[in-house]
Amino acid sequence: MTRLQRCGQSIRARLVSVLVVTAFLGGSATLGGGQAQEKPQKDPWSVVYNGGPPPCHQLSYFSGPPLRFDRSRELAKWKPGSYTVETNVALLGSSQRHRIYQVLQDIYLKPQAGEQESGSCGDWPEIGMKRLLVERRPNEFCMIFDEEGELGPCSEIVRIEPAKLVNMGEPVLLTYDPLPGNGGYTDDGAWVFDHGVPVSILSPTNESISRALKETLPPGCELRRNRNILDLEHFRILAAVVPTDESGDRSECEGAVELELGIKNHKLVVEHGEYGPQ
Repeated sequence: MTRLQRCGQSIRARLVSVLVVTAFLGGSATLGGGQAQEKPQKDPWSVVYNGGPPPCHQLSYFSGPPLRFDRSRELAKWKPGSYTVETNVALLGSSQRHRIYQVLQDIYLKPQAGEQESGSCGDWPEIGMKRLLVERRPNEFCMIFDEEGELGPCSEIVRIEPAKLVNMGEPVLLTYDPLPGNGGYTDDGAWVFDHGVPVSILSPTNESISRALKETLPPGCELRRNRNILDLEHFRILAAVVPTDESGDRSECEGAVELELGIKNHKLVVEHGEYGPQ
């Protein structure tokens, strides 16, 4: 298996952040309300997992053998017994009586006789998996997030952090795992709940955030490109500012724009914005 094949999941993760940042910078679209449809769906769950119906089973199914979720086929090339698996299942909380679980799996590959180290950093790799599950009906759980990748500073994912269920006036489920590189990108996910159905708030359809960014920028300045400006850990947007014209006065564009975010009507909104020293 080539390095490009192993990076397939990471590329999907990067696209999430790139779409978010591109929407902010372009001004034509922003975040919020990604589940809205022109025609009502017969099954509201049909749009919460990669544009289609999520896999739904009992909880034990999602904490079973990792090969079941090995979409990158990274584990398939390893012989049985050549790796160990640590599984952690945690109840994050509930929303409207629907339980929310996280399943983390760490897979440690063991060297075999005569084999060379194969990790991207020159050692035996560790593979991480994260699955987020929401209870659709009693004891039936649907997977709304599925992450897999080799872990490490020069791998697909730097590390996998536990997801969080936080109260922002209503329950919000957040996940943000750092990706390699100097752009600060993360594999992001953020959902609110409508009668128990998870609704993503990271789709670029709400114009209020782009408008707030433009109104906060000093004249002659623009956001620095090729950087992730969405900080879900602190529920904010933090963007460095640079001159629109490189020959312009840099003293007016050496700070950063910070927008404090909130939730209103199941959408991401700006509660406060300001420009100041970085």
